[in-house]
Amino acid sequence: MGYALSTLSASGALILMYHSIASAEDAAFIDPRNHLDPDLFETQISFLARSRRIISIDELTAAIAADENLPPGTVVISFDDGYRDNLEIAAPILQKHGLPAVLYLPTAMIDDGENPWVDELYTAFRTRGKDRLEVLKPTPHRFDLSQKGEDRRAYLFLANLLLGATRERRREVLDEVHAQLAPRSKCPLRPLNWDELREMRERFPSFTLGLHSDTHLDLTAHGLDVARDEIRRCKATFRRELGQDGVHFAYPYNRNNPQLWDLLRAEGIKSAVSSGNDCAINCDSNPMSLPRVASPESMTLFRLWTQGSTIALSLAGSS
Repeated sequence: MGYALSTLSASGALILMYHSIASAEDAAFIDPRNHLDPDLFETQISFLARSRRIISIDELTAAIAADENLPPGTVVISFDDGYRDNLEIAAPILQKHGLPAVLYLPTAMIDDGENPWVDELYTAFRTRGKDRLEVLKPTPHRFDLSQKGEDRRAYLFLANLLLGATRERRREVLDEVHAQLAPRSKCPLRPLNWDELREMRERFPSFTLGLHSDTHLDLTAHGLDVARDEIRRCKATFRRELGQDGVHFAYPYNRNNPQLWDLLRAEGIKSAVSSGNDCAINCDSNPMSLPRVASPESMTLFRLWTQGSTIALSLAGSS
């Protein structure tokens, strides 16, 4: 994941993005790009509570609707994908410091207890028993993972392939990877289930729950009819399980376009988060494409980025 720095205006809010805050034992099965150490997370949250103005996603969207510019140092905290450690580790830390956050849920994956595909892929590569891998579609690619750099090249090739794939195609590719690499372990983790999410809402009412599509599909890759169906299924499942409408959305992999903005508005969505070159959010920001950034491990960068008047960044990576 790479960052390019640029100057930033003196006003605007910042949305921070997190995924997993797992213990070291569980983190062994999570792509490191999706994980932050719990102690570092506590350090970051403690700093935010002391030194920054933390608002909810509802307060952010209300400020935009009211044509209100937010001061530098205003931060929204967000999480993606429904890792169980969001309830067990992150939520108690946030509650201790009195800070709100939003969690975006891929509803079909919650329904089925399905791990993010990137963690399944990471675990298969990390615990592999064999080094030969052949991918035949869309074009043949063969890898000898015992050769220097080949495991990284193969991993990135497959990650890019799966990024735009349907859920069915992802399952087909992952099953083939498991068959060929014979990993010693499968990813043992499971996302939050709906009972746990209802518990989370009750115990931690400042944790807003939002939408992250149904199957974590790239909504720009398969046509508007497919995207509309993904969004509507996500909304229906969310309402069925939680008894309320989800009104905040996160684009899978941050991928979006003006057609999706219009579609989400028509579906009653109030905000949607993505990524962008200028990460300052103000009254001119498009609520259907609000940029956010992955929280860095460096506390020096963390202080600078959340300060809001020093730098912006463009984020090359996925959510």
